[in-house]
Amino acid sequence: MPFTDVFSLSGQYLTYRDFWTLVLGVYAGVVILTGTLLSVLATKYTKSPWTMKDDAEYRKRFKAISWSVGFFYALIMFLLALCNGLFVFGGSSIWIFLGALLGIQLVFALIAIFVPTPYLAFGIITVSNWYIAGSIFFLIQLPSMFDYAPANLTWLTSVASAVPMGFMAAISFIQFTNKDDATPWKNRFSIAIRKWGFWLSILIVVAISIVLAFFLAGTCISIYGPNADGSWIPFAGTVRWNSRMMRSISRGNPCPGPGPCHVYLTAGPDLTSSVFVNVHLPLNTATNLTIAYKAASISGSSIATEFDVPLIDKQDDRQVFSAYLSDLPSASEISFSLLINGNTSIGESAYYFKTANADGPVKFAVAGDGGITDQTSEIITQMIASRPDVGFIGGDVAYDNGFLSCACVWDDFITLWETQKIDDKYLVPISLAVGNHDVGVNDNNVDAFAPMSTEQCNPESILHARPLFFAWFPFETIGNSVAPICQRTTMRVHRVGNLTNMWVLDTAYTVSAEANVDYVNSVMSNSTLTNFAVYHVPLYTANVDDQDEGVYLQQLWPQKIFDKYNFQACFENHAHAYKRTKPLVNNTVVSSGGTVYMGDGKMGIAGMAVPGDSKIVAPSPDNVFANTGTEYHFFSISIEASGKVHIDAINEVGTRFDQQDL
Repeated sequence: MPFTDVFSLSGQYLTYRDFWTLVLGVYAGVVILTGTLLSVLATKYTKSPWTMKDDAEYRKRFKAISWSVGFFYALIMFLLALCNGLFVFGGSSIWIFLGALLGIQLVFALIAIFVPTPYLAFGIITVSNWYIAGSIFFLIQLPSMFDYAPANLTWLTSVASAVPMGFMAAISFIQFTNKDDATPWKNRFSIAIRKWGFWLSILIVVAISIVLAFFLAGTCISIYGPNADGSWIPFAGTVRWNSRMMRSISRGNPCPGPGPCHVYLTAGPDLTSSVFVNVHLPLNTATNLTIAYKAASISGSSIATEFDVPLIDKQDDRQVFSAYLSDLPSASEISFSLLINGNTSIGESAYYFKTANADGPVKFAVAGDGGITDQTSEIITQMIASRPDVGFIGGDVAYDNGFLSCACVWDDFITLWETQKIDDKYLVPISLAVGNHDVGVNDNNVDAFAPMSTEQCNPESILHARPLFFAWFPFETIGNSVAPICQRTTMRVHRVGNLTNMWVLDTAYTVSAEANVDYVNSVMSNSTLTNFAVYHVPLYTANVDDQDEGVYLQQLWPQKIFDKYNFQACFENHAHAYKRTKPLVNNTVVSSGGTVYMGDGKMGIAGMAVPGDSKIVAPSPDNVFANTGTEYHFFSISIEASGKVHIDAINEVGTRFDQQDL
């Protein structure tokens, strides 16, 4: 989890961006308060070094030692601030760093007061004042760093944040060039402003501060993305950071044209007859986009709807179109082409996909917890090699943490998916369940998502704009049109004729666990079909560190959803391990019937929060597990026309290491 307890919040009511902003802001604020107290006390109880007796040897003896201690103080404060950023992003408690900060400030305040060396006090006070100015700088630029301020106002926060640094440069110049404490500050200032060095020092410090503020603006914090495009700064574990400036320099325009930068499919409600076609085009390419499609027995066209994401970074901006194709023939090859502005072809001459067979057999591929890694790429290759009708990802797809500034990792993931085609020809539709790193909130914490709910969603407000998980991946319609971004949900069912349903559920990220129960009860029309579910947080996990996370789901979903409607299997994620349970009814092992819970989400992640063998619960007669491990995996699910189900667990090199017949 990227949250640890701070002010008894533990992430409640906060998105990941809000929490990280709070943590860094609190740390900077404490530096300001403790530094001010240190400077006031040290100034009051010590003398200026310039009032020392006129003894060259005496001065020389203490000056080097004193400034060495001051440098050591500066170094410790810098390393502590750096570690706070590195490790709080990675999940460590801020209280460790706040406690260390208070201890360091207290020690050096006592040194400044009680060690009878005025040079020493002067050095410590000077360092402390610079850290106060630096912390004020950091607080002022923080809204631009985390995009609370519009990108076009970065210049304003940069200039404003440079003011305290320029002020400190002026004070330091006066202190070091006019050592007569008896001279009033007004007179010392009048003398200083007539020196070119005074203005040059201010100019240099202000310029560096403005550049640094621009460098920090537009933060993206991603996890499990060693292969993500562009330049990144690694933090604790597998956390990586970059900024708008870094992305614009190292990545350039991700959608340069002249053709589409992405063409991919998202799964429709009826997998035998519907699909969403999604197309990303360079800005100002098309006033409209038409999807012209045909099969052996039909042909038609659909005008795509454009969906704007106003708050995306300018270098990531593009035209995003989605079209809903319905009433397609079952078990058919469908081809489509892209026509812009009426009749101008763009992209490939034809794109292809196949609809599922309403009578069976049908095949699904299910995985979860990806990231931009070699293993994710390998698992996707194996998923497509299994020739599925649809691919399902059970959350934590690209690990953008809900940041609109992290469009880069979604571009990378979409590229990984769309470039893998069955027989190098057929696109495979994808359906995504929501995970914590897709929307930037913890599970069972819907209050954090409330500002982005359908009722409050506003794409033009940074507090109410939805992440790209919603904006770029439509799965629902209103009428026969693609649902607007603010109307899209995280619960849905994909049907295959009278054969099977795949339910995509939300483990209390954007709606409550109870709302999922209400949704299934309201939509379930035929409980005799073969039912499966995919979602993020596991009810049962083999990872000992995560076994308490799904308790709230264990108490609700089996009895009110899975047992009630005879679900055959549920595909779980989030815990970064592997498991297959014995058949369960009401959390109890049964000899016949029941639901098998499979997976723990290990599609591509590696490193931090990935358990080793010692953290995995071994199967035994005393627990619910039939098989456990740490394999990278996806599931290939085959449903025959008779309703017989076979599930293979397959690793990144294509080896089947577990299976289940239902």
